[in-house]
Amino acid sequence: MLIVVAVENVLAFREITELKNQLSGEKEYLEDEFRTEYTYDEVVGESWLGKACYSRWIPSPQATPPCCG
Repeated sequence: MLIVVAVENVLAFREITELKNQLSGEKEYLEDEFRTEYTYDEVVGESWLGKACYSRWIPSPQATPPCCG
């Protein structure tokens, strides 16, 4: 009985790891698309607050928007 539970746990852990890796890759892809697809005006618009927030993370090309961190 314990062997069956242990095997099930190993299989579940393997699936979780694969899904976690897949999600990480998709997140990276979407963040990259976001950076390349949209320009400053499309993302921020005319809001002074939006521009101020946007300018805080733009200096670094590897920076992640606060909504995506």
